[in-house]
Amino acid sequence: MKTAKKERKEERNIELFRKRNRKPLALLFVDYEHWYISMTKLHHQKPNLMAWREEVSQKYEIKDIYFFADYSHPNLQAEIPRIREVTNMVIETKNTSSYYKKDFTDFIVLDHIYQHAVSDRDVDCFIIFTGDGHFSSVVNFIRQRCHKEVGVYGVRLAMSSILKSAASWCIEIPEEEKKVDPDMPYIDLVLSYLKDRELEKNEKEMTLPETAARLKQYTGEDEENFRRAANKLLDLGYAKREETVVEGNRLVSILRPDWIKMKKDDYWDDALYLEEKK
Repeated sequence: MKTAKKERKEERNIELFRKRNRKPLALLFVDYEHWYISMTKLHHQKPNLMAWREEVSQKYEIKDIYFFADYSHPNLQAEIPRIREVTNMVIETKNTSSYYKKDFTDFIVLDHIYQHAVSDRDVDCFIIFTGDGHFSSVVNFIRQRCHKEVGVYGVRLAMSSILKSAASWCIEIPEEEKKVDPDMPYIDLVLSYLKDRELEKNEKEMTLPETAARLKQYTGEDEENFRRAANKLLDLGYAKREETVVEGNRLVSILRPDWIKMKKDDYWDDALYLEEKK
């Protein structure tokens, strides 16, 4: 017959075996303002939330995922249904104070991380999605004081080198840099200028040569860059020529962008443009 002492020893050995063979338990904290805005602006892509969660779950058992952002911004508010496909922990960080206008997202994320670092003793790894160097302090705290692993995800070209060096490991998204269209800066200027004129009630629509000439006047750049950018929009189907009659009964060809198609294809989002204009 087994003694009580032997049974306890076997139970401890079984528990140790389970711990050695299970995936490390992880808590995930996402600064979604960093992820969404940096990805759309720098890489013209939207975050692939499902693929990211799947990547993390291959190595870690996920305890919870927290997504933080000021969801009062229309483009971020529209992301909430997608976020809820991967977690219900959607944390609003909007600052409602009439005296202080500073964005509180970083402070709220940091507060949550510190609280969990102290209280969640069963967690093996803390994973933080951000690019802000302010988070290096909490990374050092968890690694040095709590003796836990800390991984950092961030958007390529928008990550602090201090943060990267503080973490146990760091992954930048997208991992492989896509080829950047050299005409994209000129395309962005063309679209921003046309959107500006569209929002001005008394401004007439522009032909392609008129648009290129006006942008040369404003920026000092070669007019041919803007002509090439506008023609690329036409070739890609993101703009079209539309015949119209102007003063003096002249028939001209107006350059008209297809804003709906561009937004659908994540090529150029006028919601981000409008947010910058505020």
